[in-house]
Amino acid sequence: MLARRLSLALALALCAAAPAAAAEPDGDRDGVPDARDVCPQRADRPQHDADLDGAGDACDRDDDGDTISDDAERFLRTSPFDRDSDDDGLSDSREDRLDTDPRRRDTDRDGLQDGQELGLRRGVRDPRGLARGTDPYWMRRDLHPRTRTDPLRRDTDGDRLADGREDRNRNGRRDRGETDPRNRDTDRDAVPDGAERFPLDPRR
Repeated sequence: MLARRLSLALALALCAAAPAAAAEPDGDRDGVPDARDVCPQRADRPQHDADLDGAGDACDRDDDGDTISDDAERFLRTSPFDRDSDDDGLSDSREDRLDTDPRRRDTDRDGLQDGQELGLRRGVRDPRGLARGTDPYWMRRDLHPRTRTDPLRRDTDGDRLADGREDRNRNGRRDRGETDPRNRDTDRDAVPDGAERFPLDPRR
C-alpha cells in the first residue's frame, strides 16, 4: 500500500515538473494561431476573406480581386466587394481602362448600357467567396453582339439621334422599324436619319 502511494506521488511530481505544451504562435494576438490566420500580422478575429485568395480582408489590398485596390475603389466610390459595381456587364477594372463610368450603367446616357453597346451577352461571373460579379437582374444583354456602338458617344453615327432612340426597344439588335445607330443614313437617301421624317423610306 505504501509502495503504491509512493508511485502515485512520484508520477504526480513528474507531471508537475514536465514542461507545458508550447502554445501555437499567434503574432498578432487575435486568438487565431498564425498557421490558420488569414492575416497573421494584423489582428483580425472575424477572419473574413471575401475573394478566398488566402489574404484576409483586413490585410488584403484588393478584397474583390478585380485588380483595383480597395483604396482606389473608395476614391472612385465603387464597391471593394463587387467586381461590377454598376452591373452593366463590364468589370470595374475594364471600365477603368475604357474610361467609362464604373458607377453608371449607361455612361453616355443614350439609353443603352455600356456592356450592351460593347456586345456583351453575359456579365462578370461571381468569384468564389463573398465577393460579387454582375447581377443579371440589372444587366441588359446584347441580342446581336456583332453590332456594337460607342459607350462614350451618345450618338455613335452622328445623325443627331441618340443610339437608344434608334434602337427603340434597346435590345442591341436592329429590329424592324428601327434605324441603324451605326449608320447615319439608314435608308441611303443622302439625308441623315435625324434630319428627315421618314428615315426608313428612301422615296420620302
